[in-house]
Amino acid sequence: MSKNDWMDLFQFDMFLQACVVYDSFNQICVKYPINVIDSNEGIPHDIPKEYLCPLSKSIMKNPVIASNGITYDQSSIINQYQNIPNYSSLMNNGNLVLYPDFALKQKIQQFLKNLK
Repeated sequence: MSKNDWMDLFQFDMFLQACVVYDSFNQICVKYPINVIDSNEGIPHDIPKEYLCPLSKSIMKNPVIASNGITYDQSSIINQYQNIPNYSSLMNNGNLVLYPDFALKQKIQQFLKNLK
């Protein structure tokens, strides 16, 4: 093998290692999102717990009630439901069952409006 062949293999190996690091980092970011409430400047720490999504730990924009009775932010539960133990209980005929929580959404919107 020539020097160029070895360099090509080395660069490909480095690329594969970079992909593994990226994938690992991405999995960590999904499991431990950086947009948790403590990192948001200007948002008080006395936010009612019911306004926070148990998955993202952020204020819910579109709260929905899953069939397990727990309220989640819609985007969080859609993207992360498979991380919930016994997530099959959230399914009906292969579909994720979610119900809008209009009352909570209105409370959250009022809370955020009062912050301004």
